[in-house]
Amino acid sequence: MFYFFFMNLSVKLEDGAQHKNLRVFSVSTGEELISFTQKSQEGWELQYTISESHAIRLVSSEIQVFRPAEWSKGVVDKLKVEGSTSVALSPGLNPSVAVFVAEKKVRFTILFRSLRSYRF
Repeated sequence: MFYFFFMNLSVKLEDGAQHKNLRVFSVSTGEELISFTQKSQEGWELQYTISESHAIRLVSSEIQVFRPAEWSKGVVDKLKVEGSTSVALSPGLNPSVAVFVAEKKVRFTILFRSLRSYRF
């Protein structure tokens, strides 16, 4: 299945809530499958396993896991990694998740020691 992502500016609604400004559509049907509130314009892309059985996104310090075949179920699993700033899903049939956690008060030359890998 092919997906189309649409993201517009994050704004607060009249009742103070954030509207869902990141929306995922099915290309074949045009149906909106799921929507999220996304404040940052960086790192908003959902990442998919090669089989498209799972999708992940990083929200604050939490990696949220979805099953695209069952978007309506929402988050099916999550992993809390304090201080995480970015996440990457490896290619291949047995994917791993790499999470970057920046250390506090550290020189740039040793930042990559904080890269940790997790498996589904």
